[in-house]
Amino acid sequence: MANSTLTISFSTSVTDDDLFVDMDLDDEKNEDETSFSFGGGTVYFRLFTNCEKVSLYSSETSGTSPSSATGAGSETANIKEAISFTQDPNMTSTKKEDNNTTSLSYPAESFSATAISGVTCGSISLDPNDDTNKTAIASQHGVGVYEANYTAKYHSISIESPSMPDGWDEEESYPVVIVAVGS
Repeated sequence: MANSTLTISFSTSVTDDDLFVDMDLDDEKNEDETSFSFGGGTVYFRLFTNCEKVSLYSSETSGTSPSSATGAGSETANIKEAISFTQDPNMTSTKKEDNNTTSLSYPAESFSATAISGVTCGSISLDPNDDTNKTAIASQHGVGVYEANYTAKYHSISIESPSMPDGWDEEESYPVVIVAVGS
């Protein structure tokens, strides 16, 4: 029995600090699969962005090529992730890396955080000064780990797994690269 798999990898190109494009495999729609066979059907991924337009390009091995996406997307993901704050409440540093903010993986729409361990950092909310909604801010300086729960809008994008090209080794794994360029 021969096994060949496709490895999906993502590349992002954004040059403006206020714009972002994030992609990942859609675990639910892919039924938690992370390896895909040639000719194995549809592969789904999630595209999170605040860009007006995102152009998508894929390598030759991808079979079909998604072309673009606009706006924040219409599907909602429930995100749960650990976030941490590392400002010792006894420090008086003004360096940016010592502040009471931390990054989220995706742009949050609704947000809550619960302390897991550490010194209290007060209430945790989205940073009102961050237009991307990817920064959480603590009301007090502290060192702590929190569980962040939030929703994020995304585009559901898919590609069809291609047939294996003639002459390719069936025992090898071949990458499919998806590049997103936001503007």
